[in-house]
Amino acid sequence: MGATRLGVRNRAQVFALDLGVQIPVGPLEVVPGLGLGFIRFAQRTGAVSEHDTKFLVAPGLSVEAHVASLALIPQLQYDVGANPDLSTPVRHKGLVASLRLVLPIEVGRLRH
Repeated sequence: MGATRLGVRNRAQVFALDLGVQIPVGPLEVVPGLGLGFIRFAQRTGAVSEHDTKFLVAPGLSVEAHVASLALIPQLQYDVGANPDLSTPVRHKGLVASLRLVLPIEVGRLRH
């Protein structure tokens, strides 16, 4: 009799607030910060579906540079989350790299 293989599908949704301090360094803005929130894990194996939600802490560092009319913001964060209670283990910690491209548009200025 042959072995049956079941595919495991994992999904993680991150809901977090990033807090940081902008430090001017020449033409750049360096932002050490901390992300706080939660991760919602979902796992499906065949007809069985499981969910778990865990707290997230993510220390990080980003740098903002202005090129022409764009702001380029590369960021590194290290996600530290609790081990989700799921049947099949999932990777839930590690380094996350991102790059944001921002087109700043000034709508109006606040006047005192």
